[in-house]
Amino acid sequence: MDRNLTVILAAPVSDAHVVALKLLELALHETGYNPVNLGVCRPTKDIAEAAASMADGGRVAVLLSCQNGHGLADLADLHDRLQVLGVTDAVHLFAGGRLVVGAEADRGAVRRAYRAIGITVLESFEGLFEALKCLAPASPAGGPRRLARAAA
Repeated sequence: MDRNLTVILAAPVSDAHVVALKLLELALHETGYNPVNLGVCRPTKDIAEAAASMADGGRVAVLLSCQNGHGLADLADLHDRLQVLGVTDAVHLFAGGRLVVGAEADRGAVRRAYRAIGITVLESFEGLFEALKCLAPASPAGGPRRLARAAA
């Protein structure tokens, strides 16, 4: 576990589920991380401000758990808010869960839509832990970029 990596958990503003956030929190604790759980129904302003406040001198991974399928609309301005706060280099955004409404959604199109707003889609817990490893200082020459290429 990288002590210079802060992991924030949150569910977007219209999403009130709590079970997935608790499961993520427990899984992260079990693997040595100390996640900060912002909870459910969080506006992008609150998520961005929390990430910016924790980005001082280190990296931040924000894990967004979506279940109602409206995450794309709810999170559309999060990356822009991080840009205004000047922390886009330190803060990395990830989302997982039920990301869009509709059972027949094209997964590739969903990933591209989230990538367009600065968020990497994670398909599994394994993907989550691989993403966190890519942010570790052992790969300073391109950990996050390698992840971005793999998720594209």
